[in-house]
Amino acid sequence: MEIDAGNLFDIGFRIGDGISIPDDLFMSDGPWGYDDAPDTMLVHTYEVNPNEEPFHEDEFAVERNIELVGSTNAYMAAYRALTPKFSPINFTEYQSLKLKAKGTGKLIIRLVKESVTDWGSQYKTTIPLTNNLQDYSIPFSNFTSINGTDFIPNDITSIVFTMLAETGEVETKEMTIQHLRFSTTSSQSEDPLNTLVVSPNPMKSSTTFHFTSQRLETVEVLVYNQLGSLVKTITHEATLGANEIKLNRGTISSGLYFCKVQSDTKLYKITKLIIE
Repeated sequence: MEIDAGNLFDIGFRIGDGISIPDDLFMSDGPWGYDDAPDTMLVHTYEVNPNEEPFHEDEFAVERNIELVGSTNAYMAAYRALTPKFSPINFTEYQSLKLKAKGTGKLIIRLVKESVTDWGSQYKTTIPLTNNLQDYSIPFSNFTSINGTDFIPNDITSIVFTMLAETGEVETKEMTIQHLRFSTTSSQSEDPLNTLVVSPNPMKSSTTFHFTSQRLETVEVLVYNQLGSLVKTITHEATLGANEIKLNRGTISSGLYFCKVQSDTKLYKITKLIIE
């Protein structure tokens, strides 16, 4: 039996024959909410509405839109849990966060990682809002942390949207977030030449990175573990066309790793590497 739940927040139903004990099933999506911690924050409007725009098959849809209006002399924040219990989701197959938004002033967006326990070290970016709805496509590379490591989207639990009272006085802040989704494309150009291939994969003692460069430039191959810690950096003078970089295992432990080419001119997809 298949039931199309559409964009419902939750659904529950019972299956039985009227004689035996029935089976109950309840399903729920992650909730929207807002942070009312600041003592001086006064919420004027808080609405969660269905999303009416279609999503593409290769997108991870974050259902429902939000409108939040409040007065504060500190900050106003809204959040969207990606699962009911804030369980992490691996988004390494995606490239960007896309949304439509409008409001007053700057909007700080945090992609909250379960493995980052210090709130100040969470990865964030800032976009300017206007009074008119605008489309935003934010590559994952735009999300930065004070710890200086690149963002690896392997354990995202929620998205937090924050607006600050920049003057220190009570200000009215407004944010409208619509058509929120994770995408396999980004605002930066992507094509088949922007693929990083690792062979052999899985590897034992060594492997080789293969990628194509369209210009002479200095690039870095960065290898991260599942906690987002950088474990290996290889600097390479890329030549026009096909390039190869050898990685020797050395003291790197067995496990799953994430590899990327850091370039000033191109966006390469993050590639998984298994070390046996």
